[in-house]
Amino acid sequence: MRGSFRIAGMFSVLFVLMAVALQPLHAQDGVTLTLDAEFDIGANTAYGCPHNAVFDAAADLVWVLMDNCFVHNFTLRAFHAADGTLANPEQDYGDLFEPLDDQFITTWVNPLARLADGSFDLIYADSVSQTYDTLNLRISPESGAVVASEMPVLDVETLQSILPGYDYYPETTIYSRDHRLAAIYEEFAIHVYDLQAETLRFTLETEAESFGSYVYFSDDGTRLYVAELLNVDDVEDYRSVLSVYSLTDGELLETGTVLPTFVLWFSPDGRYAAANINDSELGVFDLESGTLGNLLPLSEPPRRVLTCVNRANDMSDVDFMTSGTLPLTDLVWLPDSSGFFTVNSSSGQGAGGAAVCY
Repeated sequence: MRGSFRIAGMFSVLFVLMAVALQPLHAQDGVTLTLDAEFDIGANTAYGCPHNAVFDAAADLVWVLMDNCFVHNFTLRAFHAADGTLANPEQDYGDLFEPLDDQFITTWVNPLARLADGSFDLIYADSVSQTYDTLNLRISPESGAVVASEMPVLDVETLQSILPGYDYYPETTIYSRDHRLAAIYEEFAIHVYDLQAETLRFTLETEAESFGSYVYFSDDGTRLYVAELLNVDDVEDYRSVLSVYSLTDGELLETGTVLPTFVLWFSPDGRYAAANINDSELGVFDLESGTLGNLLPLSEPPRRVLTCVNRANDMSDVDFMTSGTLPLTDLVWLPDSSGFFTVNSSSGQGAGGAAVCY
């Protein structure tokens, strides 16, 4: 089986070729990843660090939410998946995001959903009022409209009506990619809630604190993946045990697979899991055979900065090196599970001084 994996970044987009070998779990066995292509999406976007990414319906455009390198002034860029070029170089839709200036968007909750009409549902935390309650907006690049979203979200009041006595931060609630389902965390339980039907589907009781468990919704809405840390007290131990549940009723479908990480993205067909290993490498598990293939580095070698991306001025006479670190901020699988696209960001690393150089 062969196909191309697609990976995007602030300074890199990786497209990877995949081959499958059904063998016992050994280093460098299993799925083989090969770098297919890499695109610099930072040069034409000033200093907008990529935050989250989604495909359009045809999977030929990748929409990337930029967060201005943690300044919280957001923009949205559309890139051609085939070559990494900007679909609309003159438009970053920054004016549509003005209501979100200085608001907080949490990457891990899956904040950005592409809707059927081409608009976006965007979930954020109200940091301006300092309540950090959950809110959302519907943003339409085509019409230029920014309106209150009709998609329901779980704010504090709603959470307390679903679970009387609920006393946890709303930003711990995780949403499915299409914003139709949510996983609500409590200390020793995870509740799966249907946002469209406004019903609690099921509850998973956890022996250890549930905050050592990481949930992922399948793209087709049939499975819930839960990666539970093996050693929740050791912040340097990323190993986890994977369990798979039916999203219909919470029935346990399988469990016991031990993985070296809890940071995962599952393919639409349920066979593969892309994995961030120790924040430094990217791999793919074949969940049917239990194999992990070769690992690709997520970072680049340190290099000398010759030009400032944000100001385009010459830096050739200054001795400044980048760290080369490019953490993975999001990953989106192709619809046919043949590959994926990742967003990697330098997080705005820059040289200090009177005028910052990114």
